Amino acid sequence: MMKYLALPSLLLMLSACTTIGETSKTSSQVQNQTDRLAARELSPGECGLFVFTADDERRFILFSQASNSEASWWTETGEVKVRRTGTDGFVTYGQAPGQNFELPNGGVLKLVLGDPQEIDRGTRYKAGRITSADADGWEKIMPVIGAAGCQAGSR
Repeated sequence: MMKYLALPSLLLMLSACTTIGETSKTSSQVQNQTDRLAARELSPGECGLFVFTADDERRFILFSQASNSEASWWTETGEVKVRRTGTDGFVTYGQAPGQNFELPNGGVLKLVLGDPQEIDRGTRYKAGRITSADADGWEKIMPVIGAAGCQAGSR
């Protein structure tokens, strides 16, 4: 049986991690942040994966839709589109916990999520890492957390 996650519930769950201790920020300050991806909405019936840094800031850095082989990745220079080239692991809510992407510069981005926890109509990953390698082979490793879910309704 396919479970669906209402987008508002998913966003509330994920944003709760980022708003603790930040109550003094205005909504315009939060919306104009330039060090993370902008908020995303899923269409009815669409499934997505939301990945955040595992530090105190919980920056939204990767967004992947199940129906699209392209994902949005945040870099120091802004948002870039990356192409999914492979997946690994048990698929939940249209998303695998392991995903590989090709970067525009020819490098590789590898996502590995672990410690899954079933939550109300979704899966939360309490640990993970993103490894990015540039075309010259230099790697950067970043601890991450994530959540997969689907918007209620039909397409």
